[in-house]
Amino acid sequence: MDPFSPLHYLQNPIWVFDVDNKKILWANDKSLRLWEATSIEELLNRDLGQDMSAAAGATLVEYQQAFKLNKVIKTWWRFNPKKLLKICCAYFRVFHSMMAALQCWLK
Repeated sequence: MDPFSPLHYLQNPIWVFDVDNKKILWANDKSLRLWEATSIEELLNRDLGQDMSAAAGATLVEYQQAFKLNKVIKTWWRFNPKKLLKICCAYFRVFHSMMAALQCWLK
């Protein structure tokens, strides 16, 4: 059983990201447009560490440390593989080295 299956019904993009391996492990269908992916399989197979800046990687490691203290992070990110979008995300720990990202709104 997919532990994230109830999240499929959300109208906002949501995904589970493995900080250590820089990969998305799960995403709902609403995430496809944001990530400009043609399928969930394509999105899950992307190596997001390949083009990740050192600053972004360091930020994710900081988030990981905050999650160990059960903190939730709400912040703005400018990202998209092909276009510059500014989105508000709330991040929280799901498992040991994974985090979920809930997109709040686009600007």
